[in-house]
Amino acid sequence: MARETSTASDDGAGSDAEPTLEGAFAPDGVDLTAIRWMLERTPTERLQAAQDLIDAVWALRGVEQT
Repeated sequence: MARETSTASDDGAGSDAEPTLEGAFAPDGVDLTAIRWMLERTPTERLQAAQDLIDAVWALRGVEQT
């Protein structure tokens, strides 16, 4: 499960701030941290992340790619 942490630059809290899941999930259960992470990437980085995932799935299935 993804976790968001507060940092001093975010809310002025010290380094001893507890990690929080507040704002991490939409009311319907969608993990917003994954969406935010992807939106922070460039289109090229998004495509590379998707390709890396596809490559990993194929490798786990034992499929050779051409």
